[in-house]
Amino acid sequence: MDTKYTEIECLKLEIEKRMGKPLKSPTDFNQLSLRLQKELKEEISISTIKRIWGYVEAKHNTRYTTLSILSRFIGYIDWYDFCLSLRRRNIMERDAMPEKQIRTASLKTGDKIELGWAPDCTCEIEYIGDSCFRVEESSNNKLCKGDTFKTLIFNLNKPLYVSELEHGDSKQCTYITGKDNGLTTLQLTIGQSDAKAK
Repeated sequence: MDTKYTEIECLKLEIEKRMGKPLKSPTDFNQLSLRLQKELKEEISISTIKRIWGYVEAKHNTRYTTLSILSRFIGYIDWYDFCLSLRRRNIMERDAMPEKQIRTASLKTGDKIELGWAPDCTCEIEYIGDSCFRVEESSNNKLCKGDTFKTLIFNLNKPLYVSELEHGDSKQCTYITGKDNGLTTLQLTIGQSDAKAK
């Protein structure tokens, strides 16, 4: 799978492949729900399926148990097993990929970077000068909005090592994200133009 897709998007694509069509309507979501009941003897409500597919607005993150049921539908043990399979495929693909990186020294104050890593973690940070970044948005990981840290380089497909992490009232010398498979998304936004490394 292309690393531009999140793990959940990859899961949806594989489910649609098994269903033989894209899921776009309430009828499609109902068919998936019925097949889950028939084939796995497990249930996911139609409203939950609609939220996962973006048919209605999602107010909460999808539960691990729900993602595991969907993973079993396409032949995996659970959600972790599916994500592990994606990582293995990404490792094989990245061996032939040139290294993509963003160096802090090339940034200007106000530049933003979108980061992503398995399983389904995302983070948007803003450069505030002196090799320091502030977290603007964060999902499914330990970094929180307002946290600050320092780093000199971001490498696609490699872990991110940061120093002087300030998380709430606590300070941490070093912190590592993307330990298993590195960063799967690395996108720099400079003003109105994008320089993408995916």
